[in-house]
Amino acid sequence: MSSDPTLIAGLVGAGGSILGALGGTLLGYKLSNSKPDIDIYIDNKIWVYYPCVGFSIYVPLTVVNEGGSSGTIKDFEVEFTSPTKQTWKLNFEDYAVDNTDQKGAGWGKGKDAHPLLVHAKSGNQHLLRFQNFSKLDSGKSVVELSSGEYQLVLKAKNRKGKIALSKKYIIQVDSRDKEKMDVLRNEAENLKTYKLEVTETT
Repeated sequence: MSSDPTLIAGLVGAGGSILGALGGTLLGYKLSNSKPDIDIYIDNKIWVYYPCVGFSIYVPLTVVNEGGSSGTIKDFEVEFTSPTKQTWKLNFEDYAVDNTDQKGAGWGKGKDAHPLLVHAKSGNQHLLRFQNFSKLDSGKSVVELSSGEYQLVLKAKNRKGKIALSKKYIIQVDSRDKEKMDVLRNEAENLKTYKLEVTETT
């Protein structure tokens, strides 16, 4: 019995259409239900600041989500470790505002710290302020930066309060940096900031 090439072509075409439709449906289902894929990056620098009480840093942060669903970062924290292995913890205080492009203005306070919603397929930049409130009897911050190599670890927590992301950075502080930051630490009325370069490490 001979086969009808027209009928075979029709069946193959119909099968291809059905498989294509099923494949498209499955792909769409997979994309619509994919998990968040969030990553965070410090944008090459931080600013050190000694407020009236304690020690602060301003961190310019890029947050990227390459996943198909939104996700939430509940909180951030920073660990700052000195060349002598002394570690200070800094808490996420607020979303800062950079007003330094305005004459006579400096850094300002934005919204208080709160969970960060990261939309699917998105990338956004944020300026975060972290602070350590510990001080000596003299009123100065316990954080005194000497020359050498520092490690900064930025941690992001998920909705359950567990560490979901952790990024490590190296900061080199030279003698000139130390002199400038000593002035900021010793003069409570001096509210200027000082920029330090950071390099990501593994």
